[in-house]
Amino acid sequence: MKAPGECCRSSLPRLRAAPSEDQNVSAPMGCWRRLTRFCSWIAPSVVLVLMPKCPACLAAYIAVGTGIGLSLPAAANLRFGLIALSATLLGVLVIRRALRLFAARARSQ
Repeated sequence: MKAPGECCRSSLPRLRAAPSEDQNVSAPMGCWRRLTRFCSWIAPSVVLVLMPKCPACLAAYIAVGTGIGLSLPAAANLRFGLIALSATLLGVLVIRRALRLFAARARSQ
C-alpha cells in the first residue's frame, strides 16, 4: 500500500527548478535559426568568391542572367558595392562571434 499523498505525486508532472545564473543552460536551437545562421556566413562568402575581377565580366553575367544591360561604370560601382557589403557583413559576423566567445569565457571563470 502506498503512503498517503504518494499516488498524487507520482501522477503529477515533475517541475524542474529554474536554472541559476551560474549554470550555463541554453535552449536547443531550432532548425530555422540554424539555417539562417549558416546562410549568414555562406552568402557573403559565396559573393566574394564568385565575384568576377573585371566589371565587364560582371556586366556580361548580369546581361545573360537577367537580360538587363549595364554600362561599365555602373558595373564597376556595383562590383565595388557588393565587395564592400560582403566584406562588411563578414566583419560584423566575426566581431559578433568574438564577442560571444569572450562573454562565454568571462561567464565560465
